[in-house]
Amino acid sequence: MVDQAVVERKLMLLAEYVQDLKEIQQVTFEEFMSDKRLRRYVERTLWMCGVRYSSIALDPL
Repeated sequence: MVDQAVVERKLMLLAEYVQDLKEIQQVTFEEFMSDKRLRRYVERTLWMCGVRYSSIALDPL
């Protein structure tokens, strides 16, 4: 049985990560490539999105 509260919490975290990415959407490619910390932040946030999505799809409990 799927625990709806757990799935909702995971979806909320996923939405938060997506919002974080939307907030830096105006950054140019040049800025992105020249700023190592920004690049790592984006890469890590995308990775966390993938992990969260996988945890919802593969193990909703």
